[in-house]
Amino acid sequence: MSVAIYKYLDVAEVEELHDYALRDYGGIPGRDIGRLESVLALPSSGFDGYERFPTLHEKAAVYMFYIATGHCFKDGNKRTAFLAASVFIMINGYDLIVDNNTVVNFMIIRQKTPSSIM
Repeated sequence: MSVAIYKYLDVAEVEELHDYALRDYGGIPGRDIGRLESVLALPSSGFDGYERFPTLHEKAAVYMFYIATGHCFKDGNKRTAFLAASVFIMINGYDLIVDNNTVVNFMIIRQKTPSSIM
């Protein structure tokens, strides 16, 4: 059985995505670097050969969910979450094809649904 090797996002990349989201759509700058580092470690987490989130889709979902709900930034968490998940998918060789209305509706519903993907 082969294990997929994924490229992960780092703090600087996600901060750049956050800056882009604020620059283009407005918002309050600022971040909690400790929370951001913790969230960014989740997609690659595991122990002794076991991957907690083994598939590309699960890892992208972890980025989206925990950046959006983890309050890593003072503002723009959902926008940054979507951008991070999208970029993660792209740097691993896939395209995310979805229209804006679907994204907005999904993120609003996601925000109002108290649950966890863990």
